[in-house]
Amino acid sequence: MPVTRKDLPPSPREGGSVLILMPVAVLVFIILGALAVDHAIAFMGERSLANASAAAANNAASALGEGTFYQGSVVALDAERASDIAQTTIEGMQPSGVHDLSVNTTVNGIEVTVTVTGRVDTIFSRAVPGGAQTFDVGATSRAIAEVPAEPIPFGP
Repeated sequence: MPVTRKDLPPSPREGGSVLILMPVAVLVFIILGALAVDHAIAFMGERSLANASAAAANNAASALGEGTFYQGSVVALDAERASDIAQTTIEGMQPSGVHDLSVNTTVNGIEVTVTVTGRVDTIFSRAVPGGAQTFDVGATSRAIAEVPAEPIPFGP
């Protein structure tokens, strides 16, 4: 009958090697889990900003310039009013976990673009020397005001 390795007595040099590897493996898993949590929080903040910027762009697309519309029948957005509507929408939604918000609104004819940036605090990375205290997140959304192809008749 052939002799296999499991039939031989263990070498004294191999005793206890698992005792050293297990704490290291557990530490690596804890660190990877902490990084996953911090990045998930940053992603959640980014998604929250994306939802807020989409709502702000849709609301700002309703800011028709009354002066140009009534004087020359030109449909265009009022840049100042669109910016105010976008800012108010973002402030009202209060994106979760995001602070230091900055809202930038750009109007080009009947198109409005809303860009929102902010910061998300980390939970575990700040415990690591040199680790990030915050993540910068941002989102951009665009909306186009709908202009009817034919004039809408007034009256009966």
